[in-house]
Amino acid sequence: MALTTYLVGRSRDCDIVIDDVTVSRRHAELSLGESGHFVITDLESSGGTHLRAASGWRPVRRAQVALNDRIRLGACETTVQDLLGRLGAKSAAPRKRLERDPETGEIVTRFE
Repeated sequence: MALTTYLVGRSRDCDIVIDDVTVSRRHAELSLGESGHFVITDLESSGGTHLRAASGWRPVRRAQVALNDRIRLGACETTVQDLLGRLGAKSAAPRKRLERDPETGEIVTRFE
């Protein structure tokens, strides 16, 4: 059972807003469970939700994540800690930069 759940997406109605066209309006949910662990759940987003593993990015529908785990929502790469830092900052524009992923060669947006 989740103690707290945050909606993540491009819509201004989300708890955590990511202003990027590759992020769906309602992209994912980030939940804090009773045991203190976080779970990310993809909400059938068009760009998908990916978790960085030792072997590279892997798509996930639902996965347990730690604060510093790298996750990708669409083309936006971030961490759970960064997402939580965005709570309540809906009007502030995040600093972002484009980078090429060294493993895939794909251009991704990284938030700072």
